[in-house]
Amino acid sequence: MKEYEIINETVIKGSSYWFNVSKVDFTTRKLNDITGQYWVKFHFSSGKEIRIIVEEEDLDELVNIFDYLL
Repeated sequence: MKEYEIINETVIKGSSYWFNVSKVDFTTRKLNDITGQYWVKFHFSSGKEIRIIVEEEDLDELVNIFDYLL
């Protein structure tokens, strides 16, 4: 089960956060070799970060959203 949902391909909402993807300065990700999941971090100009854990297909979905904005 995903720990977030994507609303209108512009907002990512979790249980304790939501943000507009246009406000993200950059993202970083790291593969957990043991679980096969990715740790994704969204970085904001304020210095704040939001971290989520996703499966590979969810990572593809997130990348596509950011590619859409460019």
